[in-house]
Amino acid sequence: MHLPSFCLSLVFSATILGAIPSSTDRTHFPTPCLNGGWHNSIRLEMDRESGQSYVVRTQKERVDSIKFSRMVEAALIAADSDTGPRVFKVDEESQTLWMDYIPSRSWENDAVSPLACHEALRQLRRFHSYSRDTACHWYTDICIPYTDIFSRAQAMEDRCALPHQFKLAIDRLGSMLMESHEWLEVHSCLCHGDFHRGNALITGSLKSPEVLLIDFDDADWGHPYADVIKFLLPLERSRWPELFASYLGKQSGEPMLDEDLEQFHNMYLATLLIVATHRLEYAFERAKDGGEEILGKAEMEGFLDDLMLQEHPPSFLDIPYDDDTPQARQRGALYALHEFLVRSELSSLKR
Repeated sequence: MHLPSFCLSLVFSATILGAIPSSTDRTHFPTPCLNGGWHNSIRLEMDRESGQSYVVRTQKERVDSIKFSRMVEAALIAADSDTGPRVFKVDEESQTLWMDYIPSRSWENDAVSPLACHEALRQLRRFHSYSRDTACHWYTDICIPYTDIFSRAQAMEDRCALPHQFKLAIDRLGSMLMESHEWLEVHSCLCHGDFHRGNALITGSLKSPEVLLIDFDDADWGHPYADVIKFLLPLERSRWPELFASYLGKQSGEPMLDEDLEQFHNMYLATLLIVATHRLEYAFERAKDGGEEILGKAEMEGFLDDLMLQEHPPSFLDIPYDDDTPQARQRGALYALHEFLVRSELSSLKR
């Protein structure tokens, strides 16, 4: 496999730990507990002589070779910083990785989750910090999640009638990016890109859990708090301050810097627009492909105007996600957009 020079240095520093035994020396066995998600197929292999178990991870659908190389590099960075499983072998042709098998516990165990959440965010910070020096060649001025939002918004504006409030929100996000430029020059880093509990393995004892990061398919240079917000979204908001403090390395009760709180707030707003753009895009694509009805521009604007009159409108998180009809996804997008408008103080702006 042709890796960047940084990756090659990792190989020779023993992050890739040696040759995998030939297929005749390996045992395949069923793994009902392993799930590769949307993008990957996963199986276990065991070396009959040493008893070493490997997770073998293969792309379900072949991706661009550059994207695969970047994903591998992110996995190697995690391994080298002790925040991810060790990588034993990479086969670029089949887009397959052999990694340490890490027996892990379920996040559903309430006795484990609170402590594990804190440790997951501390590990995320270690990964981010390590990557600033080792992955600086990934640096870009306009980073994730801004790149994704702007490109999707532009594509929709070119072919769809969007509510005027959406365009106001995109303009505001652009201003937020410009205001954050100096902060990002110092603090941007290699981000996981899809950091949620399903991509964090819990090991260790109940009282002292350890967490490893996995699945770097969406890794890219970006705002570090994008990963933090993605992890926190499903959790009760009352827990966000203490968990964010854990990410920052703060002790209990230790104050956080105003600039960190401001950037956290900005990234939450950006996440709301990620939700809005993805759900609107989904609705428009479904309507185009299947001929299903969608809300028109005036209907979406009226829906948002009605939300502005409600004292306590629901969060987009309260909208059932299992209803995948275009109009349901549009409403979910509009709830997220409404929250962006309110929290970014755009709700008073007129047409």
